[in-house]
Formats: sequence, structure tokens, C-alpha cells
Amino acid sequence: MEGAQRLRDRVLEAVGSSHPNLDLSLVVESQSDKENLVERVHAVAAQQDVVRDLHNVTVERESDGSLHLTMHVKLPGGMSLDAATEASAELERHLRREFPAVSRVDVHLEPLEPDLVAGADVTTSRDDLARQIREIVEGHPEVLRCPDVELSARDGSLVAHVVAQMPGVVSLEQAHRVETELEERLRRALPELSEVVARVSP
Repeated sequence: MEGAQRLRDRVLEAVGSSHPNLDLSLVVESQSDKENLVERVHAVAAQQDVVRDLHNVTVERESDGSLHLTMHVKLPGGMSLDAATEASAELERHLRREFPAVSRVDVHLEPLEPDLVAGADVTTSRDDLARQIREIVEGHPEVLRCPDVELSARDGSLVAHVVAQMPGVVSLEQAHRVETELEERLRRALPELSEVVARVSP
């Protein structure tokens, strides 16, 4: 969006310098790549005002040639289930218009996170837990070391923020897989953690 705004400003400036008396109205619109199916799903969702975030989009081509779309959609947390279901159904209708070959659409609904949450860094007071986390992370065969662990207390729950170092040459897919594995390992080994956010860096 910022890039589109800069492009618009540059065009208006260029036209204004050569045609100072021209009152130009300019709108920049996106156009998705027809070959990129996931991008097209995002473009359709972006047209639905109620959809605040779309992620984990998968386009699966079935053996009969039809498409199965799955995605996670975030909506306002205070919205009723009835209204959220209707918003999901509206999104599905738009997706079926965009993709006539769709046989199935599965939309996982999630509430949008609050703008601000209260928390406290308790890493120092829970050094024993931070040490356990570091050992588990560094026990992963693809992780070089664990340079950072932070524990955050939020409304009676404990959230771990973890940084794992990997070689910079690994693919983003491989790095993401390791992040997911670390989160699962830590939650399984340390059930007092309500949430784990793992980040891989070179």
C-alpha cells in the first residue's frame, strides 16, 4: 500500500510539472497474477472489508481437476458467531466466483487479537525455565544455538519467545518447518507455557 501511494505521488508530480493546469484524479488498483492461485485468494479476501487477516492459504488440486481451498481468516473478536459465519459464507461465494473449478472451501475462523495486551518480562525470575527452553532448542539437530529466550507473563499465562540460529543458506520452507517443530517440542515438554513463538535467524 505504501508503494502504491508513492507511485501515485510520483505520477501526480510528473504530470503536474508538465501540465500544471490539469486537475488529475488517479487511483492505483492491484491486479493479481492469474497463474498464482494463492495470490488470487488473497486478492479476493482483501475485497471483503470484514476480513482483517488471511493466512495459511492452501490451494489443493484434486485428482478430478477440481480445487479445494483452505485458509485461516481473522475477524473482529466481538463479532457474533452468526455474523462471522455469514462473513465466511460471503467470502466463499466470492471465491467460488473467482475459481469456478472449486469443489470445496474450508475457512477456519479466528478472532483478531486485541490492539494491546499487558505483560511483564519474567525471564530473570524464571531462569530455570529459560535454561530448559535453551536446552530443548539446542537439542534440535538443525539448530546451531539458541542466542535468546524471553519469558513474558500475560494475565496468568506464560509466553516464551525463542530465537534459534540456523545456517543462512537453508530455505525459508526449511526454517519455517524448524520453527514449527520447536514450538511443538517446547509446548509438549513444558506444559506451563501457554504459547511459544519461535523465530529462526542466521
